[in-house]
Amino acid sequence: MDTENVYVSELIPDTREKPIEKKSATIDNGTNKPLLRRRRETEASRSSGEKITLPKIDGENINCSTNTNNIADNIAKSHTPLQLGQCLKMAGSILVKTFMGLFVTIVEMYTLVTLPVYFLIQKPWIRRRKSERNRVKIQNPPLIVNQNAMMIDGDQEEDKSMSAIFVRDVVIKQLHEIIHLDTVTEMLDKLPQFVGGKKNALGYRQILSEEISLDQQGNARRIDGRQLKRYRLSEYKWLTYDQVDFLSRSVAQAMFSKGIASSDKVLIISETRVEWMICAHAIIRTGATIVTLFSNLGLDGICHGIMETQASTVIASIDCLPLLEKVLEREGHSVKRLIYIDGYNKPNLDRIDPSIETYSLSNLEEEGKRAVQDGIVRPLFKADPEHLMLIMYTSGTTGIPKGVMFTHRQFVSSLQALFVLVQDIIDEAPIHRYISYLPMAHVLELTVESFFFFGGVEIGYASPFTLTDSAPGLASDQKCDIKLLKPTVITAVPLVLDRILKEVNEKLRARTPISQPIFKYLMEYKSRWTRRGYKCNIVRRLLCSKVQEQLGGNLSYMVVGGAPLDSQVQATIKSALDLTLIHGYGATETTGAVMAMDFDDLEYGGVGAPLGGVKLRLKDWHEGNYSCKDIPHPRGEIIIGGGSIVKGYYKLPEQSEEAFYTDRDGTRWFRTGDIGLMYPNGTIKIIDRRKDLIKLQNGEYISLGKVESALKTSQYVDNICVYGGPFSNHLVALISPNKKSLNQLVAKLGKQYMQTMNDICDDNEVEQEIYEEIIIAAKTAGLGKKEIPLRIKVVPDEWTPDNGILTAALKLKRKTIEINYHKLIEQLYSEDHDYNGIINKRIIKNHKKIAINDSMVKSSDTNNNNIGMNRTNQFNGLSDRTVNGNVEHTNIEIHSV
Repeated sequence: MDTENVYVSELIPDTREKPIEKKSATIDNGTNKPLLRRRRETEASRSSGEKITLPKIDGENINCSTNTNNIADNIAKSHTPLQLGQCLKMAGSILVKTFMGLFVTIVEMYTLVTLPVYFLIQKPWIRRRKSERNRVKIQNPPLIVNQNAMMIDGDQEEDKSMSAIFVRDVVIKQLHEIIHLDTVTEMLDKLPQFVGGKKNALGYRQILSEEISLDQQGNARRIDGRQLKRYRLSEYKWLTYDQVDFLSRSVAQAMFSKGIASSDKVLIISETRVEWMICAHAIIRTGATIVTLFSNLGLDGICHGIMETQASTVIASIDCLPLLEKVLEREGHSVKRLIYIDGYNKPNLDRIDPSIETYSLSNLEEEGKRAVQDGIVRPLFKADPEHLMLIMYTSGTTGIPKGVMFTHRQFVSSLQALFVLVQDIIDEAPIHRYISYLPMAHVLELTVESFFFFGGVEIGYASPFTLTDSAPGLASDQKCDIKLLKPTVITAVPLVLDRILKEVNEKLRARTPISQPIFKYLMEYKSRWTRRGYKCNIVRRLLCSKVQEQLGGNLSYMVVGGAPLDSQVQATIKSALDLTLIHGYGATETTGAVMAMDFDDLEYGGVGAPLGGVKLRLKDWHEGNYSCKDIPHPRGEIIIGGGSIVKGYYKLPEQSEEAFYTDRDGTRWFRTGDIGLMYPNGTIKIIDRRKDLIKLQNGEYISLGKVESALKTSQYVDNICVYGGPFSNHLVALISPNKKSLNQLVAKLGKQYMQTMNDICDDNEVEQEIYEEIIIAAKTAGLGKKEIPLRIKVVPDEWTPDNGILTAALKLKRKTIEINYHKLIEQLYSEDHDYNGIINKRIIKNHKKIAINDSMVKSSDTNNNNIGMNRTNQFNGLSDRTVNGNVEHTNIEIHSV
């Protein structure tokens, strides 16, 4: 359809929010009270002649009169070391603040003096202009359809609740010779001659030896239900494009000889590894349909996938065989063949039904090689664009995993959409290297990795257990995957980035008292000036290069997706690693990414603009008070259309009809359920999600995902589930704690005598300290009063896919949590106390002063009006607020009422 250059910026004024600079509240380490509150209470007691009650020590109170000499005598007579330690901590805190004040003053004075020079040399206005340029245009004429129409219908009525159709405004270079083809089979056949058959394609490390990892009690450690092992590995070995092509052809011929046909379903259940990709290519060349399941999905999820698809063949790694054996013991499956990926250990196949044929992948490779060399081959399958290529099962966030159906046309369309964004990487393919470690059963990893493979970028396989120096599966004196491979491109999910930052902060706090404050300030400083279009070369040379070394030293691009990314995490990671961070948006139902940030986008918190060939609409959602006609920023449910929208859910026609529809122009559309806000240049920010929205008894709507995203920034939170009862007027939260931070808290409180996690999590003082941090995180993120949980409960359990709390994609299973912890939730709603000492007797005030341990510079950015998005304007994004058009940073202090 023809398009006309109608720009969104002509319709929407630029009033976007600016990035945050978080401030921290200072609480005395010696008590549970803020310093200001203790000082006021002490002065009031002295003036009134009352006795001062100091904190309890070993079950006693130190009672002191108002005479200072008596106070000194009493302290000297008992518990002097502890009180002296508290005084030293206070003195140390004052010294740190003083040092940071001087450090910040010097840096800001240097910035002020040298700013004109940097302005002239770096020309930041050029980068800002590129960042703010229009990225979408309105399709003309706008095709408006009835959202209730599920089939093609020429008599559809106009749907006034939907916006016009937005498409990307970009001039596409000539498509890569491979990516313009219609099917994956065509791409595989022609790839070696286009890319170069002798070029390195896939790299891997062989296991040289392994040993079981033991805990302190001598028991085998387990992760995701499997024994944790420590490995000694080889250097990276590489397969060329010719070798990969030959191997996939050989395995395909062996599959033909074993009876696999184009009508079959072949399941792959394995960790990410080079054999996964080769087997997938072989299956495609036979015409059979690939079925993917997460290897950590659990017994019921894997059984469901096998039973529903009636897969006749299963390809599994040795580590997945024990789980697969239990599945095959059940009646009703149709598995005839089992192909295991052999490796360092020999598999135990005694429990496999003898009627099931078993083959090792290496034997199939050899058999296929002989057939190819002898010329005894069958013609490889030539796919039609509408041929069913893949059934990918979701991770089961809301219940039983759903199988999503991809045709060749949809998969190729997703690669073409990505090409519009990252064509520069493909143009420079010889200098780039991609590291693959996320599950290939996830659409993000599979599509991005396939894109780079077909684009000629080297791909090295890694494991989360050996990825970095701190990985649990790496034997001593072994070099980790990422340092050995030295990749330039990596993908990540937000949960991984959250944990990386927490680990970095923990290590910095353990070094010196000033290491973590300096790091935090310099990252905020760099992200602030980078966003304005400047380059902070001094910070990059002094700090970023050392952080980069931990990830190989060559990283230039990071692709992030799979879940909402907190803007502060995004800014810190981007600044610390000094790379281009591309935050994208997509779903299994859209065959991966459909929106992503451009390389020159300097903002934080958004997910960018539609990719090539993707159509975007916003639809009113009246329950959440969102409308595509909102001014100045249209808001509504994101509806995605285009060639990459899948056929539907496998054997689920009703759910497919609910989620998808086709308009009279033949475009397939998917209702995402996510709420987006559109900025003037056409970029999108995710501000809510329909399924995460609850309604409190007072009628107020709360986004649980928004609240959880904000509270995860607390150092004590590894994961959190916020709950709101249907007849309640407030929220409660269950917290799975970060064990390292929790142990540090226990030591700070002098409670090392508590030996078990149950004792620690049940301790009122520990829970109160964590709740104070939750309040600070909530207020720093700009959450409203009703969005802050009134009560919390710290649970001793670690939430993992193994115990069913998280999906295979590391997302919360809310229903499972509600069932498993229903008694705790009932207690939280039935308790009489509500942390009166914390939430009801404290107020958190915002000041125009700048905190001493932060930037101390009021932002000079102007033209920032308050968007006024009621409860959702801070989701996953910015927590600066604006006053009279200027950004006002928040300095948070806690006071008594």
